[in-house]
Amino acid sequence: MIIITRDYESIELEDNIERFERRYNRVSQKLHIKRDNLISLLSNAITICQWWSFDLTDENKQKSITALKLAAKAGEAIFRLGREPEKEQRIVIDDILDATYNGESLLWSGYLDAIRWQKAFFVRQLYVTKMRWIV
Repeated sequence: MIIITRDYESIELEDNIERFERRYNRVSQKLHIKRDNLISLLSNAITICQWWSFDLTDENKQKSITALKLAAKAGEAIFRLGREPEKEQRIVIDDILDATYNGESLLWSGYLDAIRWQKAFFVRQLYVTKMRWIV
């Protein structure tokens, strides 16, 4: 087995984790304000999970699982809004969001590009796979 050790401690690591965690928390609290925050939640949840993986404690594992769960649900909502943009749809994400949105202008304004579709799909797959490992 190969053990890799770092000869230095990153000063920026802690600052970046704090900064991205604040951004993730802010977006998850403001989901009810506007529909576009679903897209922000998807991106911010992925980013903070990447930063938490540098210090993979049990607490960070649990926070990552929760963030991936929210990102998967946000991605699924984005998919539904993108498939039927003219239809009003009720979006429920745990206890943080219960709102009715339509997907009009998501495609035309560029909010649903190919990369976001891929992120939404793969976050969902990652969350399902991770839940199988835990159970």
